[in-house]
Amino acid sequence: MQGDGKTTVLVFEGFMDYLSYLALKQGKPVPDCVILNSVGNLPGALDVLKGYGHVCCFLDNDDAGRKTTEEIRQQCGSVTDKAAHYLPHKDLNEFLQHRLKKAVETRAEQKQGSG
Repeated sequence: MQGDGKTTVLVFEGFMDYLSYLALKQGKPVPDCVILNSVGNLPGALDVLKGYGHVCCFLDNDDAGRKTTEEIRQQCGSVTDKAAHYLPHKDLNEFLQHRLKKAVETRAEQKQGSG
């Protein structure tokens, strides 16, 4: 997988975050994706990321995630940090779990109210 210098690539810290993203997209097409499986694997992914025109980071809301996003920004230029979209949660998977739990609770309350 290598970008054409014009397209966007999404970067995920872990595989569960990637799967959560796919669940949130509900079958809609997604750009190319790179899953680090650990921020320590960034050096091996940088050459791939540099081949794209834009990098969207879906990394954890912690120091390691922020430092990794900044490193990608320094190496690749055009970067969007998506972590703010799932604050106050640690990562995208935790955000999705919270959202699903709330949906189940809402449905249960609606059932009780109509029963």
